[in-house]
Amino acid sequence: AQEEQLYKGILKTAAALEPQWQYVFGNIDKMELIEAVAWFWRYNNEAIFESGKHYDNYMFITYEQLITDPISYAKRLYQHCNLDWNADIETAIMSGLSTSVWGKLSKDAQAIANSWKKSLDPNYQAIAARVLKGSTIEHFWDEARLSDVN
Repeated sequence: AQEEQLYKGILKTAAALEPQWQYVFGNIDKMELIEAVAWFWRYNNEAIFESGKHYDNYMFITYEQLITDPISYAKRLYQHCNLDWNADIETAIMSGLSTSVWGKLSKDAQAIANSWKKSLDPNYQAIAARVLKGSTIEHFWDEARLSDVN
């Protein structure tokens, strides 16, 4: 209950600061924790995207894009940030793709990134679809792009 109130409180603050979000969020008080967290995710990601997209030093990449070709995207990120790339960095990235802070991964990164579409409760899938609908970043998770990642 405390966590639910935290997320709802953050959403209410966002709606008070940016009134257009009141209409996007709907009735915050009627949200379950999972929906409040999903709206929090959307609000943050959309705000970051909208704030950054007009700057040359901003590069938007989704996790789903990154895992399709980790080395290529990592090289692009390093280049974008004017950082040197070398074989040690590539080796470190490759070795990190099979483990996490909890140990060896049971699936590859791409399977993990896409598992929510196959294993998430249908009610939660509906919440995810509803929260993403109408977002300025919605197209990054539309079916066509997601099928490219599978």
